[in-house]
Amino acid sequence: MNRMLMMIAISTMIAISIYSSAFLNAAFAMKIRGEIKCEPNKDGGVTCCQRETERGQIIAERYCTTCKNANPPSDCSQRELQM
Repeated sequence: MNRMLMMIAISTMIAISIYSSAFLNAAFAMKIRGEIKCEPNKDGGVTCCQRETERGQIIAERYCTTCKNANPPSDCSQRELQM
């Protein structure tokens, strides 16, 4: 009986440690997003961009979308990573 309780306790502790480590990895993998900045473009629409940084990283990625109508922004392209 004691062996059975010991096995259940150890199995429970292992399951909890695996779950908590997976949760912590997901929390630290989140991206930090900056504010969205929009500027008029030469076609009469707007280009809106936002920087994203992986938590703990220094280098940011810049994502932009271009909208044909500026007020309010509409008819927009898909969000793309800018190089």
